[in-house]
Amino acid sequence: ANEIRSPEGGNGLHELLQHRGNELRLGGILNGISDEWSPTTDPKIPRNYRLADVDEGKRVCKAALQKELGLEADPGTCLIGFCGRLCYQKG
Repeated sequence: ANEIRSPEGGNGLHELLQHRGNELRLGGILNGISDEWSPTTDPKIPRNYRLADVDEGKRVCKAALQKELGLEADPGTCLIGFCGRLCYQKG
């Protein structure tokens, strides 16, 4: 979150982002997933699951995502999601 508060990284929004950061209203997740997320309670996935039924829960969620994306629902197909940016900084 600090990088986007600079003129180089903020693309013209750096002053606003600096202000939000000073109000503690700007944060980032460093190299990973937020540990606040849980498939046990997430209302946005089609089936909640926990360790005891992780295989079935992930199977149902994967099939629903494949269907939503217009893909063939194939449990044997590798499915990878990416939310981020591709740039020299990421390697």
